[in-house]
Amino acid sequence: MEDKEFVASTFKTFRLNVGTLANRIAFQKTFYILQQLGVDGKFEFTWHHFGPYSSQLAQIGFSLNDGDIVNASILSGSNELKPHVLF
Repeated sequence: MEDKEFVASTFKTFRLNVGTLANRIAFQKTFYILQQLGVDGKFEFTWHHFGPYSSQLAQIGFSLNDGDIVNASILSGSNELKPHVLF
């Protein structure tokens, strides 16, 4: 699964957004923890002001927050996003 498709699915499943600083911090930490638990994702994280940070993940998050989430179903080839089963 492509990184953007994975992020879009998780973004929708957990109703994430990157509209505020607190939400962006939670967004980054959510994916960092998921990746540490072995869930799909190949993001490189560095330590930043408020914890783990991936610039690639930030770019995807902003594109999804700006309305790409509506078009993310195109990535999976269906009319709906299919959420990941995480546990």
